Amino acid sequence: MPKPLPNFEKEFSQQQKKNNQLVQDQVAQKEENMMKKIQTYCERTGYDFDKVIKKINTDEMFAVTFATDPARQNLYENLAGDYIKSIEFITNYKKLPHSGKDAKYIIKGSVIDGFTKTSSGGATEAKSIDFYWEHKNKKFYAFHKYTRESGGAQDNQYNDMKSFIDNANDSANQLHFFFAIADGAYFDTQNGQADISKIENLKQLANNQRGVYALRLSDLYDVLQHICSV
Repeated sequence: MPKPLPNFEKEFSQQQKKNNQLVQDQVAQKEENMMKKIQTYCERTGYDFDKVIKKINTDEMFAVTFATDPARQNLYENLAGDYIKSIEFITNYKKLPHSGKDAKYIIKGSVIDGFTKTSSGGATEAKSIDFYWEHKNKKFYAFHKYTRESGGAQDNQYNDMKSFIDNANDSANQLHFFFAIADGAYFDTQNGQADISKIENLKQLANNQRGVYALRLSDLYDVLQHICSV
């Protein structure tokens, strides 16, 4: 059996606390990225740099405004990847790069790398695949999103999910399997005017018979067991 499923919200809260505690230490060490963040804040607000530094050192609540958002540290992706990697019957697990020549994309049913995408003028809106693994001669590609609440950026992530599924549905390779893994409360919300949730809409878009699935991370193990037992 794999390791326990990640508690995304608990892990987010714990990482946020760690990031909060780091701010004053990073200021004391004049850590480069923190200094840039404070300088940008001063340029945007017009406040004096030295006064902001002093305020950070004396006011912990104010200092927290400069803490890193765990979502920007690929927290959700890393947690999902660690879970997938622990599934005992998969092999050659890889967390794929987000960009560059070794990134992977699914475009009109074909899996291509970043070099091929760039040189062939592939769809610029295509998002890179997050994870890859194998079982015997079967190859698996997964695109994961954990989305907490509604908003413009979150709607973009939903559209990215739909695009991934649409492109994967065109695959004719019976040994390739694609997973759109949608986690978080956002995917439980209503899908526009339709009387179904976003996750249910994604499931309807996915052509399971062609090896394309929309699911939660919590469903992945059972689906994989079925696929790999055939």
